[in-house]
Amino acid sequence: MKRFARPMCAAIVMALLLLTVILPAGAASAYESYAQCLSELGVFKGTGNGFELERAPTRAEGLVMLIRLLGAEQQATALADAEIPFTDVPAWVHGYVAYAYQNGLANGIAADKFGTDNLIDARMYTTFLLRSLGYRDTEGDFTYAKAVEFATGIGLIPSDLNARLASETFVRGHVARMSYDALRFPCKGEQTLLVEKLERDGKLSVGMANKFIATVIDPNQAQTAVDVADNKRSIVLIRAANGDSSWQGSGIILDADGTIATNFHVMDQAEAMMVQFDDGTIYTGEVVVQDYSIEHDLAVIKINKTGLTPVKLGDSNQLKVGESVVAIGSPVGLFNTVSQGVVSSIRDGRIQTSAPISGGSSGGALFNMKGEVIGVTASTIVDGQNLNFAIPVNILKGLSGKRALSLTAFCRETFLNPPQNLRLVREVDGVYYVQFDPVPFADYYNVYYAPPEDMYWYEPYAMVWSEDYSFSVDWIKPGETYEFAVKAVRLGAQSDESNVLTIKRDLSLNSRIPCYSDAWWVPDFSKICGYKENFHYTAYNCVSYYYSVDRFEYIEAYYDLLFDSGYYYDDVMSNELTGDGDSFNVPMYFYNPSIGKGIVCDITSAYGEFQIFTMTQ
Repeated sequence: MKRFARPMCAAIVMALLLLTVILPAGAASAYESYAQCLSELGVFKGTGNGFELERAPTRAEGLVMLIRLLGAEQQATALADAEIPFTDVPAWVHGYVAYAYQNGLANGIAADKFGTDNLIDARMYTTFLLRSLGYRDTEGDFTYAKAVEFATGIGLIPSDLNARLASETFVRGHVARMSYDALRFPCKGEQTLLVEKLERDGKLSVGMANKFIATVIDPNQAQTAVDVADNKRSIVLIRAANGDSSWQGSGIILDADGTIATNFHVMDQAEAMMVQFDDGTIYTGEVVVQDYSIEHDLAVIKINKTGLTPVKLGDSNQLKVGESVVAIGSPVGLFNTVSQGVVSSIRDGRIQTSAPISGGSSGGALFNMKGEVIGVTASTIVDGQNLNFAIPVNILKGLSGKRALSLTAFCRETFLNPPQNLRLVREVDGVYYVQFDPVPFADYYNVYYAPPEDMYWYEPYAMVWSEDYSFSVDWIKPGETYEFAVKAVRLGAQSDESNVLTIKRDLSLNSRIPCYSDAWWVPDFSKICGYKENFHYTAYNCVSYYYSVDRFEYIEAYYDLLFDSGYYYDDVMSNELTGDGDSFNVPMYFYNPSIGKGIVCDITSAYGEFQIFTMTQ
């Protein structure tokens, strides 16, 4: 028969009993697919309570599985009335015990006791599996004491399952997975899989054997978010402090000896740290920064604690948009919160996900549905809906882990310096161009401004550094003075402010706007709008200019120019002048507080005249 490729993991067969030994959260459902596949093959059977994958198996159940894997169930059932020396064997398993006893596969625990209801452990069941594959402990292939180690060494038990067997109570779920693997494993000294041998020997139909081989179960594929959530024991809450300031984030346990990954911005300027674990214990001892990347917002720390449960790292290069993911972290301090979503996009080298995260989730883990970490949760767009981002885990794998910095040395090395040499590079027609020296690794800069007499800076606006100039100012009125300062921003944290730059605009408008020679503060309507003066006169400390205007939009443009020049419309004074019907028709009064000068513009609609008045003193 055609041979198929063997998958990475396993599960097998058995009967059942009653015992309430519980698997870790989600583990039963992870083994369900193995049990179902074996049930269809006829080698794993349930009870009235289903497969009971959370219950510990008995010696009798393990023995039944062995005989089924040997394809000897028919011979065993034929021995239902055979004589055996054991008095503790019920009728349903009598033939199996008789067959095992007669063929030297199993002995009793005493001369008259088989130990039918005694619980079986991983070592005993592994011995049964090895025997079903043709390995014999009686012939020196392996020893009973080292059965699990031997099976792991030849690849029958994968390393991740071996770790679970060492840390978890042995249950029927483990039996299902181990039996599945054994059926797909080559028999001793052959290229033939055990399931192929059963088909060749007539113990299974060709159709059933082919169906079993074609139904490949990925042992790393968690079935639900419940399974992935079991990884919360590998996620920690981090509290950091600097002086009177404190903040919190999350972290990911990378190995059993205290290596933890988080975001750089969780560590940035931390003088002290506390790490809280899923079991409630808290670590406040020494913290060593093994490596960090400001560019990628990652840090790896080491604490003096062993016996931790690490995560399994996946391959972020294999991510596909639309696949389901689970995030675990501590948003706003809600320890180890689990949320689910999908990979929304791979954007600018980061993983965009709809799995909800919030402040405090930084440094937590983004898992695929195999239970592998594929990203470190880092940021969210507050104004959006479920627009969250994680740093691909393959970038984390690239950190060296060899820096070994104390927190003090780390803070000194990564301090965010303020921008230096804030300066005016040029001024053109009232537009001021400003530059400063860039700060390494700054994401952007906040520009602060205020009149010198103000005690507080106005709300900042963000900008990025550029080669020629970084920002410009075109709104300073003649005679006004403003102060400017810049702060560098990295991962949301600001540096101290730069030196203060003072910009004062000259009272003269001549550098940008042509003004009358006898009233330098009044924009020259004739030169600006192209109309020739009818006449103007100076008397009683008042200068007056008269024009015949046939396009009212030119007058409106002149008003706009006055506003740009620092003038403000004074409706109170305009109304008072309107009440003087002998002097003005439709007066508009404008005042420039910086220079203490006023201008009256009047329209004589009956003659199409535009008039401008100002006081010379």
